[in-house]
Amino acid sequence: MNTLVLIVGMLLYFWRLGEKEFKLSYSEVIEIIILLGMGILVAKNQFGLTGLTIFIIILLASYVNFYSVVKGYLIFTTLVLFFTIFLNKISFIPSFVTIDSIRIRNSLGFRYVTFGAVIFFFYILAYVVYRNTNIKYSELFVLELINVIIFSAVRANDPFILSSLFLLYAFFIKLSKNKINYNKLSVIKFIVRNIYIISFLLILVLTFCLPQNLFQEINGILSGRLSLNYQNIIHYGIKFFGQNIHFQTYDATTINPNLIQYNYVDSFYFQNLLLYGWPFLLSFLIIFTILMNKLIHDKDNLLIGAFVIMALQAMFEPQILWIWYTPFPLIIGQIFTRKNDDLLL
Repeated sequence: MNTLVLIVGMLLYFWRLGEKEFKLSYSEVIEIIILLGMGILVAKNQFGLTGLTIFIIILLASYVNFYSVVKGYLIFTTLVLFFTIFLNKISFIPSFVTIDSIRIRNSLGFRYVTFGAVIFFFYILAYVVYRNTNIKYSELFVLELINVIIFSAVRANDPFILSSLFLLYAFFIKLSKNKINYNKLSVIKFIVRNIYIISFLLILVLTFCLPQNLFQEINGILSGRLSLNYQNIIHYGIKFFGQNIHFQTYDATTINPNLIQYNYVDSFYFQNLLLYGWPFLLSFLIIFTILMNKLIHDKDNLLIGAFVIMALQAMFEPQILWIWYTPFPLIIGQIFTRKNDDLLL
């Protein structure tokens, strides 16, 4: 299937270039080199052809209306969430349940306990961005109510807290009639524009620069994520072009989780640094910093908020570029092919 998608994708891309008589701007050439380079690293070290397919789709999406993509994503994800949870509740799809000293976690029919919560996190972002300032207060309330219900089952702190923060942000954007202008708020503008770099530096500090007692306290709050970051980076080291690492995890297919020594780097920044190296991570940080600058220029406050929240989520979760979770990476190509005034057209 990946091979078919790649072939069709490349044919569509060359057909599009043929319409332009194969005349590429310098920015489009840079886009092809960077995105295909990132895709090759992902394919080589982790996902195989799936990794390359992700970046071919991102290239193709640079010529597609972003909101049309989001609409399709919302329809599909609504069906996935509804039918998975419904079939789980009628015992057609079993739950994966984990128990520790402080909580019982139910996967609601998904393969791992956090999957449903993370999918709904991206769903909330996409729904609010799609509805934009037309969203009603009642819709924000319903989204938060569902967020609470899912959290009560899966007990996934990060998706719940960040989703709630974004919904609160969307509430104030609507309340203020979308009058926030980041260009007039110099300090906040600097933070927002560089949020991906700041988030990477912050998780770097949390992992390597805290006093031991503070590290242990925060590590406990984050379910051991900091210690897993530290241990894996010390053990594997950072290779310039990354390396193939087989992380040990457990999910609904695991017969006895106690027999597995769980070892997974959840942080997008550290996971991708380990797997794909410095060129990949630096390319990501540069691209998303450029993107944030363009969004600030366009004064698209809800989309700005969504990408800020995703930058924070990437400190503790790895899914920001996984297009089977989220449509937002598909906007990346447009920063190379579009002018500031029609970024989303």
